[in-house]
Amino acid sequence: MAQYTFKPDKYSSHTLLINEFAQKGEGKKVLDVGCGEGYLSKLLSERGYIVTGLEKDAEALIQASKRCSQVIEADIERWQWPSAMSETYDYMLFADILEHLVDPLKFIRSLMPILKPGGLIVLSVP
Repeated sequence: MAQYTFKPDKYSSHTLLINEFAQKGEGKKVLDVGCGEGYLSKLLSERGYIVTGLEKDAEALIQASKRCSQVIEADIERWQWPSAMSETYDYMLFADILEHLVDPLKFIRSLMPILKPGGLIVLSVP
């Protein structure tokens, strides 16, 4: 199991991502793609966001289920997007995940139908 933990340094990509969400309002839906154990999801949930975590590692999802409103187990590069999703999202969060994908741009484009009009994609790479 890959271990991804929250990076609390004030200049880390995780801290900068959380700060991006600080001014965006509460009650919005976030899809946390590659959520790991849900550390960022937890921080967003504490700010009033409704977070769905997406992760392929079953063990990580056990922890993420304690921190997210909903979790979905999926290998994001093999999953059928977006037909398997019934929700739409105000934000899509890609925290240090795109560098693991074969074709990140194609993947992001495949998710556009489940991003609400005016929705934002928030991403970081290490």
